Amino acid sequence: MSRLHAALASDQRRLVLAYFERTGEATASLDDLTAFLATQQADTEREHVRKNLHHRDLPKLADQGLIDYDARSATVRYWGAPTVVPADEWSQYLTRGVVA
Repeated sequence: MSRLHAALASDQRRLVLAYFERTGEATASLDDLTAFLATQQADTEREHVRKNLHHRDLPKLADQGLIDYDARSATVRYWGAPTVVPADEWSQYLTRGVVA
């Protein structure tokens, strides 16, 4: 499995990217992402979501070059679809199953 596939194996990491695809925003705060993910994952504590984002999911996405994560300012910048994937397919893949 490629490193990109490994990074996208997590529902939570796909939801982070879906947030940006859905909103069209290029940046978001950790609080914005936490709130979005908490609405998408019914039985998950908000603080648990935040900790996983900060310690696991955002660093893994940053390692793949999909985002930049500044832990000090708790800010995330999204760089868009990888160049090896057509943008429309990327958006459909990420937003499949996302609750409105």
